Amino acid sequence: MHLLLKGLAICSDDLPKGYLAPARIDVCGSKDYTILSFIYWEPLSNQLDLGTANLNNVNQFKVVRTKSSSDFKPGFKVGFGKYFSYDDWELYTQYTFLHMTKRSSFDPSSFFGEFYTSWFFLNSNYDLPTITSNIDNTWKMHLDKIDLELARPFYVGSKVIFRPYLGGSLHFFDQKYGLSLTTVSMQFVSIKSISWALGPRFGLNMQYFLPKNFRIFGNGAINLMYSSNKTKGLGSEQINDYNLIDDKKYILRDVQEIIIGFGWGKYSAKKNWYYDLILAYEAQKYSQTNFMSRYAQTFSVEVAGNVSTVLVKPGDLFLHGLTTSFRLDF
Repeated sequence: MHLLLKGLAICSDDLPKGYLAPARIDVCGSKDYTILSFIYWEPLSNQLDLGTANLNNVNQFKVVRTKSSSDFKPGFKVGFGKYFSYDDWELYTQYTFLHMTKRSSFDPSSFFGEFYTSWFFLNSNYDLPTITSNIDNTWKMHLDKIDLELARPFYVGSKVIFRPYLGGSLHFFDQKYGLSLTTVSMQFVSIKSISWALGPRFGLNMQYFLPKNFRIFGNGAINLMYSSNKTKGLGSEQINDYNLIDDKKYILRDVQEIIIGFGWGKYSAKKNWYYDLILAYEAQKYSQTNFMSRYAQTFSVEVAGNVSTVLVKPGDLFLHGLTTSFRLDF
């Protein structure tokens, strides 16, 4: 069986008019464009809870979670694209910036019970009445991402455009997690994770045109990336300071993306430029990003000696929220 078969050339009259016709934005002069986006996203991650609390000495456990007053954080994207003369192929690159800090606090003063946390190593449980401060935590997350796409948009109907693309993606993903409380002395731990990932990217954008220059669209992409993850940390418990030995892990990380929304665009009077506005909902998933909790899992293995019931997959990162964009072809 042939794995690759070469087809015969097709005459232009054999296909309906406009079938697979290029669908690029056609302005006079240049073939360049830029896209500026404002994003307002909520970052979510697994395995970041402060711990559990056995409140009021009854057999009822409450998970003390990481929460803050405003979970959605602002960021931006900036992209540049160019159409080529050969068959209207298109090259596009985009940079995404999302840096955020989330803080949360649990007040134990009105409870009588115990607080358990996997983030501490020398003492993992505390009587709530002995804690003289709030239980505080901070999660910092910095995401810097570059995408590259080679695409050819084309018509598959009088009102439908497909834009399949392939390319690559590179992201730098840094996190820092800190947990602190005070008993006789201050107890704290601070763990930092530095990660980068590089790999191919594939996707498809679909548009359906409505009256008055409006349209609806959807976009989906998947990335399979080689990723390096380095973790380090330090802490102080029971007046004992310690450093966590650097931990490094290499994995294959999959990144999934989806966008759905509305758009509106229009040419200038002389077609010297074209402007476009969009409003969309966007969601992304980054697999195996939280290696900070790996220390606690490894420590539990050393103590309990039971790998099968302790080690779990590192937590994933989820991003979702509003994306608004302005595009200008010039």
